[in-house]
Amino acid sequence: MQYKFCKIFLSVIITATLFISNIYATIITNNLTTIDTLVLYNQDVVDRYNGEQETKIEHLITTTNNIFKDSGLNIRLNVVKMQQYYLDSNYTARTIIKKIQNDTNITHLRNSVGADEVIIYRPYREDGVCGIGYINQGN
Repeated sequence: MQYKFCKIFLSVIITATLFISNIYATIITNNLTTIDTLVLYNQDVVDRYNGEQETKIEHLITTTNNIFKDSGLNIRLNVVKMQQYYLDSNYTARTIIKKIQNDTNITHLRNSVGADEVIIYRPYREDGVCGIGYINQGN
């Protein structure tokens, strides 16, 4: 179960990051594109990793960066902040994305730390969606 959880998380990170990156330009040039990332997690993650959730998230981000490098992509995630955030364990991925799109606290936090993207990390709910994202049309 834990392997599936991590594998799904990595897939979501990679997919979301590639959406917000200009992949063609990144592959063609030798310039490294750094994507500043705000990572929010819920209490279920704290419980699952016995308070070592940030170590786990750092490991997953490092693994993702290695996948990018090994794939020849000049992309790197840079975690600018990790923070616990209340998310009801029963929320589906679709519910979460609707809530975070309208959450001014997340918008303020994202802007204050200069994050290019926000990742919500939580256990997979078996609701048919292992990850979901959207491209922000604003700043």
